[in-house]
Amino acid sequence: MFSVVLEPSHPEKTVTVVGHKAELVEQVLAGQTEFVKQTEQLGTGHAVMMAEPVLEALEGHTLVIAGDTPLITGESLKHLIDFHINHKNVATILTAEAAESIWLWPDCP
Repeated sequence: MFSVVLEPSHPEKTVTVVGHKAELVEQVLAGQTEFVKQTEQLGTGHAVMMAEPVLEALEGHTLVIAGDTPLITGESLKHLIDFHINHKNVATILTAEAAESIWLWPDCP
């Protein structure tokens, strides 16, 4: 799933920040990405900071994707990147609006 989602965007480098259950994630994604450890899970911004040393020598755009967004497609990412570049944006955020709420956990209202 990982490579299928990223393939249309043709990333120069892929970095995966791991923390909770890092060993399992590393096993599943072995050979597809470079790993960076986030020993304390302090949020997405902190995770990006952990990846900075691996990315700082590169030029270009950085795409940050949360690991818990399984419904995102490679085509959506390609459109997001194209939109970002074509509009010369400094930052671009992808959101979605669902026609109907769907709760994945039985104890949620």
